[in-house]
Amino acid sequence: MKKLIFSLMLIAYSLSSQTVQDYLEEAENNNPMLKAKYIEYEQQLLNAPQVSALPDPTISLGYFVTRPYTRVGPQNFKLSYNQKLPWFGTLSDYEKESLELAEAKRKDYEQQKVEVFYAVRNNLYELYKSEEIKKYLNESLELLQYIRPIVNTKVEIGSSRLRDLLTLDLMISELETKIEIVELDANPYRQELKQLLNRDDNTELTIPMK
Repeated sequence: MKKLIFSLMLIAYSLSSQTVQDYLEEAENNNPMLKAKYIEYEQQLLNAPQVSALPDPTISLGYFVTRPYTRVGPQNFKLSYNQKLPWFGTLSDYEKESLELAEAKRKDYEQQKVEVFYAVRNNLYELYKSEEIKKYLNESLELLQYIRPIVNTKVEIGSSRLRDLLTLDLMISELETKIEIVELDANPYRQELKQLLNRDDNTELTIPMK
């Protein structure tokens, strides 16, 4: 039974934890600016075969009110077909220009991806740093909260001074304030990371700890 519970805990942890690479892939798939850049590249790439194709032919139909008489007899209507042909080499030049524009769009996308990935890594680093600072402060806070009843008992029996207890309470209060400040300082990085990932503001973030 214990082995089963431990296995379930490991599975739950693996599902809830995310690596830096997971966040980068999520940003690549969901970031609005990246998606827009990639759509522009795809559209320009798909446009290349179209610009190299011949223009559509035109067909016109005319109906004669008074029928003219020709050598083949009277005519009721006139049907004509017209196909415009571009100058030699023009079509290949158009296609080449379109492909060059597509390549420029691809480079824009790659540059945008570099910037987004840098921002994701930077925000993750700042959040990781905040978590490490909070971990150290919480450990110190737990230690002071653990020894406070001991100091309080010593004050009550007269083996310690009240000033020692007041100093301890002040240290505890300062640590609690520092933890709150660290959390507030981390909020902008957390919000920016959610925007980069196109996540809802209410979603939780699991910060990779290595």
